[in-house]
Amino acid sequence: MSFAVVNLGCRVNRAESDLIIEKMKETDVVAPLEEADVVFVNTCTVTGVAEKKTRKTVRGVLEKNKHAKVIVTGCAAEISPDYYEGLSDRIEVVSKFDLLANTSKPLDLDSTAISRVNVKIQDGCDNACTFCIVHVARGKSISIKKEDVIRQCVELDKQGASEIVLTGINLGNYSDPSLSELLRELLDSTKNCRFRISSIEPPEVTGELLETIQNAGSRVCKHLHMPLQSGSNRILKLMDRHYSAEQFISLCEKIYSLMPNFSLSTDIIVGFPGETEADFKDTVSLAKRLHFSKIHVFPYSKREGTPACSMENQIPDGVKKQRASELRKLSYALRIQEFNKREGCQEWVVTENDCRATTDSFFTIKSATFNEPGELLLVKLSKEMFCE
Repeated sequence: MSFAVVNLGCRVNRAESDLIIEKMKETDVVAPLEEADVVFVNTCTVTGVAEKKTRKTVRGVLEKNKHAKVIVTGCAAEISPDYYEGLSDRIEVVSKFDLLANTSKPLDLDSTAISRVNVKIQDGCDNACTFCIVHVARGKSISIKKEDVIRQCVELDKQGASEIVLTGINLGNYSDPSLSELLRELLDSTKNCRFRISSIEPPEVTGELLETIQNAGSRVCKHLHMPLQSGSNRILKLMDRHYSAEQFISLCEKIYSLMPNFSLSTDIIVGFPGETEADFKDTVSLAKRLHFSKIHVFPYSKREGTPACSMENQIPDGVKKQRASELRKLSYALRIQEFNKREGCQEWVVTENDCRATTDSFFTIKSATFNEPGELLLVKLSKEMFCE
């Protein structure tokens, strides 16, 4: 039998899709979408826009492949199983918890996937931000057993993985025993790869974690992605975020003081219900002050089933579009500024395809000298290397 996997959404979904592929490859073969006997669609439902994209993708799979059984799994399937099963009698909704049960075999990398590999170490979320449905889809926070994480990372290191990205829905909530302790054990257990911490909530960036990163040298990337969401305390409270703008600023300035060349990227939602022009200006001001290396900008999108969906003072689409455009322009300017600050500096980079590489500080660079993907090279950065 042949199969294909269609992935949508976050790094955790990508890691889970990789596990689905590994599990299926034990008995079946990978095939193009149009030819597969079974197609898995790993769905996303983080926003209303993501849900629409997921529904369009599932309908597209049914159209492109007229004979395959379609297994719909992931977050959207957890929230709206009846909708997907109602699309076609060829669709079966399967919980990812059932799909990935007893899947602890390490990934077997092929030659095109040895550069940067996602490893899921945590799932679920104990927070309940008013704009988010993921805590409903994913459930309470759980941690992958430390022994299983270490075993998988050791095997990936032996196979030649250059960078292992530790991923989770609420990554900093890892509790077997803690993220910083896990990171230290991973460093002791592996020899060649470097580690990158994926998106992490600001309150979970502890002094112990920063000390571990600082002491790890080139083995842990000097970059964190910390979602800000808004620079306005009033909006943060409406979002039910568990920090203030001042606390976020204090944390970032602490990181910069410990590691001056550290790179910080973030997520920001514009046009959240009730966001005034003054609230938006607070966000812009904070972004400039903290000189993020990249800002992922999300115009607020209603998600049925969340408190924010029924809030008053919904922002008009035109205002959201204008604010998103302004913030994206700022993001690009800050990104160039942050890269140019590294002119003449040396950073370890992981080479990928198309003569590109990913730097320690999470910039993509280009160079005609990058031939083989999956190498760790010490490179002197220049402005001409920058690419988006």
